[in-house]
Amino acid sequence: MNAFVTRQHSGPVFRALSTNSTATEFASVAPQSSKPTGSGVFDLAADLAGAAVPEKLGVIPFALGADGDQLNVRVFGWRQIATLWVPVLLAELAATVGTTVGVAGQPVIATERFADTLALTDGNTAEVTLTSPENNLIAHALVSVKGFPVVQVDFDTGAAPPTSMNALLFTV
Repeated sequence: MNAFVTRQHSGPVFRALSTNSTATEFASVAPQSSKPTGSGVFDLAADLAGAAVPEKLGVIPFALGADGDQLNVRVFGWRQIATLWVPVLLAELAATVGTTVGVAGQPVIATERFADTLALTDGNTAEVTLTSPENNLIAHALVSVKGFPVVQVDFDTGAAPPTSMNALLFTV
């Protein structure tokens, strides 16, 4: 019997921001004439040495705060059209953190809590897959990148705001 095996490239896991966000609202994201750069911006094509961009971006939100604190995460795709870079919202997620924490000295430390609940507040359910287990199990989202060579991740606090927030990202 022949079995079909599919292979998916899974990139390394990395923090969306080098320093956690304390933003109380999302940053303004608008078309611009230069390629976007800065905190939370990732050039997927450059990171893969010019190869095709990955199909999906994995997002694992976490926060410094208490069980039940809430945060929001936006994922944008950027595409160059002539000399204009245009951002498109791919997904907006609402996250609630549980009691599961990271490990001292690691990318998510022992005082930061992983989200255990996710909801898609903006985006297409056919292009965003949520795993929202609750019960203090770690939640994640897989967001279709749609071929955008540059992605941007942004944060704001929710109704029960944490002290700070961030996410682990990975590509598939």
